[in-house]
Amino acid sequence: MASVMAQKLANMPAKNNPVLNSQAFTALSPKMQQQVVAAAPEFSALTGCGVGQHIAQAASGTTLDLGSEMISGSAPAGSTGQAPAGRGSSGQWFGPSGPSNPLYAGWENTGVLNPINALKRKPYPVHILPGVQAASASGAGTLTFTPQEDFQGFLLTLPDTSAGATGYISNISVGTRLLNVNPGTLTPAEVFKETSDGRRFDFPFAKAQQQIVISFSSATDSVNWYATLLGYAPQPAHIRNAAMGPWCVQKSRMGYAGLGTTTLTPGGTATVTLTPQERFKIRRMLLNETALNFGGIVITSLTVGTLMQTSQNANFPASTFSALAIDDWIDFDVCPATVQVNVGILNTNATASAVFEGAAIGDVWYASEYGFAA
Repeated sequence: MASVMAQKLANMPAKNNPVLNSQAFTALSPKMQQQVVAAAPEFSALTGCGVGQHIAQAASGTTLDLGSEMISGSAPAGSTGQAPAGRGSSGQWFGPSGPSNPLYAGWENTGVLNPINALKRKPYPVHILPGVQAASASGAGTLTFTPQEDFQGFLLTLPDTSAGATGYISNISVGTRLLNVNPGTLTPAEVFKETSDGRRFDFPFAKAQQQIVISFSSATDSVNWYATLLGYAPQPAHIRNAAMGPWCVQKSRMGYAGLGTTTLTPGGTATVTLTPQERFKIRRMLLNETALNFGGIVITSLTVGTLMQTSQNANFPASTFSALAIDDWIDFDVCPATVQVNVGILNTNATASAVFEGAAIGDVWYASEYGFAA
């Protein structure tokens, strides 16, 4: 198994990789340079890439000649897809200027198709924000997280073994910004339990000491309501290095909209309406499969504004969008702010009532962030 340093080098873009770029190498401390030199052979074996002349010289103890070892965007003279002279590799050269990959983007910088190493993620540390709040005698309350540093949440978990797995969330806010794009509409806490693989969202950035608040209701009376929020902790500019780059503000974020709770009489129909307050594109619906007689509910229509979201008019089981369903991602049309999304539902049970409840998740474009989008 490759060392931690070799793995880090394998997943690092060439412009910041001290094995391939002598400028990046000289910016390191002497101790870090020694660690990079020691890991360079593993890096080469792991990726198939050659190592720079500056690394070879450092390994042999000779004086470094850094003037001729700079990474550039132009192809090396006489490049044929093999390692350029002095690279010290007998395999294919996958450098930024080689013919195999002129643009040298993303995971391709390693020269291997490893789905584990290839996964992209922000280069920020992941921190944990724990929270607990005693529900009132009526089962309501607000749970508050107060990060001690800049923080962007992405994974909210309400443990299935605690009272936090029961009840409803009406709003989640970061400062004054609501994560729920149809504020006040209830979302069952089950959507956020640890067995749901659809609970990952892009929270807005919270500055240090800025509160993140979850408003809940209908929890078990007078017991503790637990929650855990994972998130990125971007480092302040004065200690961020070049590999981290600027603040990562995406063009869109993954947000959610509650669908509320609708009780259908035997054989009854209803239309569930959500009205997002931000531009919203639904990617998935998460419905509570433990709700009363949920299995007997079918969806009769899906529309965004006047646009039908199904290929033909036909009923289909609401359990298609169960919170426990795997990989049921879809692409609704983009819903402009304040335009309605309508879900037509029917209770096929002729003798018993049924309950429809859940949430929709998808891409959100916050109007206030348009000027800052990456």
